[in-house]
Amino acid sequence: MSRRTKIAIIIALLLLALVLLILWLLSRQPAEPTGEPVMDETGTISKPLGGGQLDTSYGANVNTAKPPTQPVQPEEQSLPPPDVKSNLKRLAAAFTERYGSFSNTSDFENLLDLKVFMTQTMAASTDKYVEDARAQGSASAEYYGLTTRSISTEVKALDETAGTAEVIVMTQRHSSGTLGEKIYYQSIDVKFVKAGDVWKVSAAAWQTAQ
Repeated sequence: MSRRTKIAIIIALLLLALVLLILWLLSRQPAEPTGEPVMDETGTISKPLGGGQLDTSYGANVNTAKPPTQPVQPEEQSLPPPDVKSNLKRLAAAFTERYGSFSNTSDFENLLDLKVFMTQTMAASTDKYVEDARAQGSASAEYYGLTTRSISTEVKALDETAGTAEVIVMTQRHSSGTLGEKIYYQSIDVKFVKAGDVWKVSAAAWQTAQ
C-alpha cells in the first residue's frame, strides 16, 4: 500500500469520527420548550419559560377548585301575636294622664284632644259636657291647674272575643294655683270597647282620692 493511500484512509477515519461526535452531541441537547401550558403530577398547570424554569404563578391547582356556594336563605319566621294586655295598659296610662291634666284657662282642651280615642257615644257625651260647662259662666279669676301622672296599671278584665276590657290606672295628681299646692293619689277605671281592630275608650270614672 502506497503512502498516499494510507493518508487518505486516515483522513476518512478522522472525518467519520468527527461526524459521529457531532451526532452524539446533538442527541444530548434538551428539547426546546413548546410554550404550551403543561400539567404536573399534582394537577398544577404551569407555563414553561426559557432555561427550563417553570412559572408556577401562571396556573392554579385544578383539584382544589370549589364551586360557588349559594347564600343561605334565613328561615321565615312568623311574628308573635300582639300583647293585648300590654297595649291596653299603655293606652290607658297615656289616656289617663291627658284626661286628668288641665287648668281653668285651657278651655277643656284635654277632653277635646282625646275624642279621637273615644267611642262615638263617649265622644258625644264629652261634647255635651263641654257645652254645658261653657254655658254655665266664665272661668274663675283665680288660676287653678291639675297635673296627673300614671304610676301603675292593672288589667281588671279582658274579653277579646266580646271586644271589651277594663283597666285600673293609679295616678299621682298635683294641683297648683293661687290657693296653694296639693299632691294626692287617685285611681281611675278606664273601660274599652274594640271597634274593628282598634280599642276605644268607652268610659272613664275617677275613684275616691287617697
